[in-house]
Amino acid sequence: AGGSSVAPGSTVDIVVSDGPAGLPPDAPDNLLARAKRSDVNVTWQGSDTATSFRVFRRLDTDADFSEVGQVVSRVFVDDLPAGASSADYYVVAENAFGQSAPPGVVTVALATRR
Repeated sequence: AGGSSVAPGSTVDIVVSDGPAGLPPDAPDNLLARAKRSDVNVTWQGSDTATSFRVFRRLDTDADFSEVGQVVSRVFVDDLPAGASSADYYVVAENAFGQSAPPGVVTVALATRR
């Protein structure tokens, strides 16, 4: 019969993990960007197995996204350069096993800042 056995007196190592071993976190969800004065608060939910988050931004004058910060919480405050009229954001979750896919992009119009 094709089973395995352990001899009496042998030591057996058992590994217990908090989540699926070897998997990157799920993508963040409910991404929201809110303009306030000279900054933007970017918030999100989910990604319970993430150990940190990378935040990317594209201003209205930029062609590509650039990483603007890395945080361990689900809130990022972005201090914007003067003269920008809109900004796009996305957030990637990461852990020891890799990064999530981006959850989508959220846009904030900066002309509405108070």
